Amino acid sequence: MSQTLHLCATSRLAQTLRVAPAAGKVWRTPQALTVGQWLGTLAEEALLVGGADLPVALDPFAESLLWEKIVAASLSAGAPLFDIQGMAAAAAEAHALTRIWNLRPAIGALSDEARLFTGWQAEFEGRCQKAGWIDAAGLQRRLIELIAGGHFALPGRVEVHGFDRRTPLENDLLAALASRGVDVVAEPAPVAPGRARRLACADLGEECAAAVAWAHRHLAADPDCRLAIVAPDLAGVRDRLEFLLDDVLHPAAIRPDAAESPRCFNFSLGRPLAELPLVRSALELLQLGGGRAKVEQARLSALLLAGGWSAATAEADGR
Repeated sequence: MSQTLHLCATSRLAQTLRVAPAAGKVWRTPQALTVGQWLGTLAEEALLVGGADLPVALDPFAESLLWEKIVAASLSAGAPLFDIQGMAAAAAEAHALTRIWNLRPAIGALSDEARLFTGWQAEFEGRCQKAGWIDAAGLQRRLIELIAGGHFALPGRVEVHGFDRRTPLENDLLAALASRGVDVVAEPAPVAPGRARRLACADLGEECAAAVAWAHRHLAADPDCRLAIVAPDLAGVRDRLEFLLDDVLHPAAIRPDAAESPRCFNFSLGRPLAELPLVRSALELLQLGGGRAKVEQARLSALLLAGGWSAATAEADGR
C-alpha cells in the first residue's frame, strides 16, 4: 500500500486533515486517523481475513462490568458501603495507563491502595486469559506486536501530526512501523509567531470571563478571525464558558425561541447523552428495574422529582 497514512493526536485534527484544500476541485481524501482508530481498522482486518490470532476484545461495557465484579468480590460484605462503579472505573483507567505507559508494579512496600489495585489487576488479567478476552489497551499492544512480526499490509509512509508528547505505546508503534520499512515522518507542530502574556485572576470564574472578553475584543476588531480558548480541564469549565460566550457574543440567545440558533463558537468536547435530563431519568429507571442493590433515598428522590414523567404535574404529589 503506497498511500500515506496520517496519524493524528486527536479526532478533530484528523477530521481537519481530511477536509479538501481551499483551491482543490479533485483530490484524494487523505487517510487521517488517530492511533486508536487506525489500530481498530487493523483489528477488524485481522478478524475478517483471519491472518492473525487475536483474543476476543472486550467492549467498554463488558470491561466495566468485569472490573465491577472483581472489585465487589474483593470487598465481600463491605461492598454496599463503597462506590463500586467509581472504584471499578478508576481501576480500569489505571490498568489502561499501565498498558499505554508500559508500567509495572513497584518492587517493595506498597500502599494499601496500590496493593489492592495490583490484586484487582492480577485477577482481571487472569480472568481475561482464561476466557480468551483482551481489554482495549491490551489489544493495541497485541496489534503492535503483530505489526512488528510481519502481519498486515502497511502504508509506505506514515506522517505523525499534533503530538506534543508521545506515550511509550505510540513510540513502540512507530518503531514497529519503521522496522517494517515504513517511512515514518514526525511533523513538528507549527509554531506561529506571537507574544505570550500572563494574566493573574482571582478565581476560575474570573479567568473564564477574561478569556471570553479577550475573544470578544478580537472578534470586534476582525469578525473573520479564528480564535481558540484552550482549557486544561474543558469538562470542568464547559458549561461556564458556554454561558459566558452566549451572554457576550449572542445576548439574544436568552430568548426561548433562540435557544437552538446557530452560534459563532463550538466546543471540541461534546456533552454525554446521559447528562440530558430525560435520558438520565430513563437510564436511572432501567438501572433500578434491572438491579437488586439497595437504592439511596437521595437518588430515588431525585428520580421522582425529575421531569419527563407522563402527567408530571397531575401526579407530582403522588410521586
